[in-house]
Order: sequence, then structure tokens, then C-alpha cells
Amino acid sequence: MKRIISVVLSVICILSACLTLTACGSEPTRQDIMNAVYQEYVANAEAKGQTPKAYNDWLEIIKGEKGDKGEKGDKGDKGDQGAKGEQGEVGANGKSAYEIWLEAGNEGSVDDFFAWLRDENHEYSEWEHISGTACTGRIYHRYCLDCGKSDFKSDINAGHDFEEKYSTDNSYHWYKCENCEVTSEKIAHDKGKDGLCTVCGVEIKDYTIEGDYIYFGEYPQTVKDMSVEITETVNEKGYFLGSDGEWYAKVVATPYDSDYTFTKNVSIVNGNKVMTGETYYFKVEPIKWRILSKDDKTALIVSESILVNKRFEDSSSDYSLSEIRKWLIGEFYSMAFAETEKQLIETTRVDMGSSNLMDKVFLLSLSQATNTTYFSETSQRAKLTTDYARATGAYMSRFADYYGNGYWWLRSPYDSMHADTIYIDGDRHYIHVYNAYNGVVPALQIQL
Repeated sequence: MKRIISVVLSVICILSACLTLTACGSEPTRQDIMNAVYQEYVANAEAKGQTPKAYNDWLEIIKGEKGDKGEKGDKGDKGDQGAKGEQGEVGANGKSAYEIWLEAGNEGSVDDFFAWLRDENHEYSEWEHISGTACTGRIYHRYCLDCGKSDFKSDINAGHDFEEKYSTDNSYHWYKCENCEVTSEKIAHDKGKDGLCTVCGVEIKDYTIEGDYIYFGEYPQTVKDMSVEITETVNEKGYFLGSDGEWYAKVVATPYDSDYTFTKNVSIVNGNKVMTGETYYFKVEPIKWRILSKDDKTALIVSESILVNKRFEDSSSDYSLSEIRKWLIGEFYSMAFAETEKQLIETTRVDMGSSNLMDKVFLLSLSQATNTTYFSETSQRAKLTTDYARATGAYMSRFADYYGNGYWWLRSPYDSMHADTIYIDGDRHYIHVYNAYNGVVPALQIQL
């Protein structure tokens, strides 16, 4: 303890001496102070008979612990800009385009070089198509017959190479691109008096035959897909135009039973369930008809589906006076067929036993429905209800083997209050004429 006090007192004395020197005008440096302190340490050690440590060793024993890092100081002022350096030497001149042209093996004057650039002195081959199509852009190549210099050109976005001959269906004609799947705009046929399109010359038919079936006329059938939006455009038949370009019939659903379903989902919440009071839209589609018989001129056809439901009559099974007959030859005939299609529908003698009717559209009789020439198997008479019929009130079977099948009227009376009907499995049945859940399956004769 005495040793420490002695050293401290010595340091104080030395500092006092240094300050005195400072006051006299000679400011000591830090090293002067350290040397003075060390000399005092040496004198004290020798006075006590001790061997003083060397200067560097002495510094180690008086060195304190490392202090905390101080706070960052303020940013100093920006220094003055340095002096501008001397300008470098001017570089050598580069080669001209003309010189590079000469080094490439060409010969001639500057005028010859410019003529070469303008292709004035080259005799080129014909342009050759080397890649690409009109759809993607074509690239052509030619070369100088003297020096072999190559030249290229392209006709990007040149357009499509459309075939010279029209592609057609029964409604439209259009051109196909020879190189891709793009087609020109489809244009509706212009039917002439000879039955040929005045533009493309194709024979225009108002029906399409596929095997044992004919597609002819149109009627609302399949419920609208959820992706289709209905517009405010309405045609002369009251159908609404969809965003897909198709026409749709609007219906407020009145299903025969509460647990009926459509053939596809119509709602995220209700799926494919037919909801009473809900408004739905049904696509107007070609009617599929089964060919019962045909020759070179005509065919007897019957709808392959139950298109809608209607009651037969209030209290009579007399088809000639029935509501359903009036609807078939009136509203259905008007809505289902265009004027050109009506010209193809034969007026048919409809056998009623003691009398005959002359109608364009009619119901099959029991004898026709059970004719094995028309229907070789009972199951062929079973008819599926359309989505439209399910929404308007047609009966629909929920049995697994006959799901979606319905009953459909025949024109033959079973008795005075009942009419013959085809059951869900295709067998014969009968139902009271006032039941409105029975389906309608029209029949007609068409000119071929």
C-alpha cells in the first residue's frame, strides 16, 4: 500500500512539474511525460536497492484494463477537391470500315466499297425460302454469284396461308390455314333457289344424319354452364344470348319433386340440384331424332329425349281434340323449326282408327311404339328427360337402373280418361290424361 501511495505522489509531482513547464511556454509531449515518470520510477527503485524494470516491461505493469468503446464522433467536413491530373496522351486512330473491308479480302477503291454496301456490284441468286411459315414469319436467303456474299430478308407477320378451297358444314363456310389450325371467320351460307350456297357452292341441308339419328330443329335442353354469362340480348323467340354465342331459354324451376338433379353442376352451393323457384337458363340445341324408318325420299323420326312435360287433356283421351296436339302443331312447331326446316316436314296422315288427322308433328301410336321394326328392344323406348324438362315439371325416375328416365305420352287412348304411356323402362303403361308430369316425345316425317 505504501508503495502505491509513493508512486502516485511521485506521478503527481512530475505532472505538476510538467504543467509548470507548460505555463512557461514549453508544452511537454505525452512521451516527455512518460519518460519523466519512468525516470522517477527508476530513481525510487534504485534508492530502495531494487533493480528497475526495462522501459517496455514497466509500461506493461502500469497499463490499465481496456476501457469501453467511445461514442462515434461527428462526421468531419468534406475535404477540398484535389488538383486535376494531367491530360493523357492521344490514342492511335482506329481502322476505318473501308480498311476492315480490305482486310477481309476485298479489293477496290472507297467508291467500290460504297457500291458494295449498296449491293450495286453484286449479281445475286433468286431469293430462297429457308425457314418459317407465313404464320410465324418466313426467312429468305440469296447469295452473290461472283463473291458468295449472303443476304437475308424476312416477312415477319406476313399472315396465314389460307387454302383456296372453302371448308364447310351445314351452316357455314370458311378457310383453313395450310400451316396451322387458324381459320378465317365463319360465314353463314347464302342458300340459293337450287339449294346450293351462292358463295361456296355446297349443298345446304337443314339436318345432319349420324348413323341411326338425325339432328333437326332445335329446342331448349341442357342447363347453362356456370362459366356462361347471359346478356340482355333477346331474339324473336324470347331466347337470351349467352356469352358463348348460344341462345338460352329462361325458366323459373317447378320440378315435380324436390330432390331432382340436373346433368351438371349449376351452383357452387347447390351443385346440380334443381331448386324450386330458382331461375335457370337452358341452351337451345339441335334435337336428336331416332330414325324409325326411311326410304330415298323421307324418314319417320321420333325425338330421342323427353323434351318437355304437358298434360294430355283435362278429362278426355281423344287425341284429335287434345291440348297436347294443339301444342305440338302450334307452339312447338313454331318454336322448334326455322322456315326452311318447316319446308322439309311432311304433312302426315295420322291414323286415329275411325278417322285420320293430317298433321306436321304428332305423337306415336301404341302400335308404332311397340313395332319391333322401329324399336327392336323394349329398352330402346326408354327416354331420358332433358334438364329443361326436369325444371318444367316432368317426372324423373330416381331408380339407379333408370335414373333420369321419364314417362311419355302416346296418342292412343287406353280408355276415355286414360291415354297409353311408355314407362321408365320402355314398357307400356297408362296414365290419367290430366297428369301434367308426363313427358312429350314428338314424331314427324322429314324429306331427305
